[in-house]
Amino acid sequence: DMGGAVVRTATVDPGGNFQFNDVPPGMYAVRGGNDVDGDGTIGESGELFNESMTMVDEEGDLEVDLDLERR
Repeated sequence: DMGGAVVRTATVDPGGNFQFNDVPPGMYAVRGGNDVDGDGTIGESGELFNESMTMVDEEGDLEVDLDLERR
């Protein structure tokens, strides 16, 4: 959420897609990346990362494309 709390996590499928269910309406930062060193943190130096701010409305359907870039 906008306060920095993790609301949901997901792992991508083989096609690079992911889905979140039952997310309450509001503004969110969707962050994606890889965790090369397995420490549970994405987007560290040398890892892929990107984020997008998005608004979830009452209907809750939206699509976000993240083009990951190496940090």
